This record gives sequence, structure tokens and C-alpha cells, in this order.
Amino acid sequence: MTITHATIRAAGPADVEHILAEYREAVRNLPPEESANLLWRPYQEFRGAVENGLFFVIEDASGDFMAGAGVFDLADPGEKELGMCYVKQAWRG
Repeated sequence: MTITHATIRAAGPADVEHILAEYREAVRNLPPEESANLLWRPYQEFRGAVENGLFFVIEDASGDFMAGAGVFDLADPGEKELGMCYVKQAWRG
């Protein structure tokens, strides 16, 4: 059994472009039936989730992106949506 140490943390403004690059690469490289399942949000909503501490990334011990997901506000202030969920293929299973 292999043990991998990972960190989950709230994304910050400096992470925005890197996260979006990871998601764009996923859309390009995943089979269409898998990339269609990425829960994408408009940029402003994504940026708002990051600024509000509601978008999270998981990184391995060297700081490489493993996964990410955010919590987004819906029309009803008491409701949220978990979206933009993605785990890099190497870390699935």
C-alpha cells in the first residue's frame, strides 16, 4: 500500500489562473463523456467562490494539483451548490 500525503486548502486569488488551467487541460484531454461531467461555473461565480474562501484545492506533498471543487451560492441564500468538481486521473480510484 502506498501512502500519499496531501493538503486540502482554500484557494486564494493567486491560484485562480492555475486552477482554470488545470480545468481547461482536463476538458481538452478527457474523453468527451467524462469532460461533460465537469461542473463548470461562470468565471465571476468561480472568482467569487475563491474570494469568499469557498473553493478548495487538494495538492500533493510537492504542491502539485490533485483535485479541486467549489461551493457556489444559489438564488436562495440558504442553498449552495458543489461544483467544478475534478480529480486528476492519476489520483482516482
